[in-house]
Amino acid sequence: MTVATSDALRAARRVRDVLARASSAHVTWLDDPDLPDGRVAGLELVVPAHGRCRHTQPAMVEIADPAPLPVRDRIRARVRVHGHAAFAADESGLLQVRPLAVELEVNGESGPVDLALLAEATADPFALVEAPMLAHLASGHPAELGAIRRLLPTHLHRARVTPLALDGEGLTLRAETAAGHDDVRVAFASPATDQVELLARLQELVRRSREPQLSALFRSGAAAARLCTPDL
Repeated sequence: MTVATSDALRAARRVRDVLARASSAHVTWLDDPDLPDGRVAGLELVVPAHGRCRHTQPAMVEIADPAPLPVRDRIRARVRVHGHAAFAADESGLLQVRPLAVELEVNGESGPVDLALLAEATADPFALVEAPMLAHLASGHPAELGAIRRLLPTHLHRARVTPLALDGEGLTLRAETAAGHDDVRVAFASPATDQVELLARLQELVRRSREPQLSALFRSGAAAARLCTPDL
């Protein structure tokens, strides 16, 4: 029996988010030189991968997860699926993959994803609306974004800050300086499950940043470690 750690669960959910947002993928066929490698329009992951596999062609499929807004090193994550693949019988062009192994790469570091957890995991409820919501936050609410950036560590207050990621549990900001960049996640006090709650959580971040004592609290000590840590 596999004991699911929080990191393992987070990785499985991250893969589901990437797959939910993906508009394309790249397939490399491993044993058939007659099949052309290249872009596919869509991907369906068939898990769990037990029993007889009807997809018999070995392949590796890579899916990139780009940041919705322009930043340095725009690819936030890559998912690599190793397994057996075949195109769907209809005319959709969908590539169906039954995985033998799945890797998640974030910040240049790769690790395996538990297939049992992946089979049970679902995408974040905001995975498909993340891009327009981040764009709206950046262009339509500069004052609120400026307030939230005060929750970053003090040494990043002069950095160029761009919303990098958003999910039901928090907002990740990319802080860019001449020396490089840091991705800092500011977690919500409690998860959001719908857009009404999500907007309320973002408003709470603005209010938190405008309270000097709270702002200092969330930049230091145990609260800072929980709510304001680099997104690894």
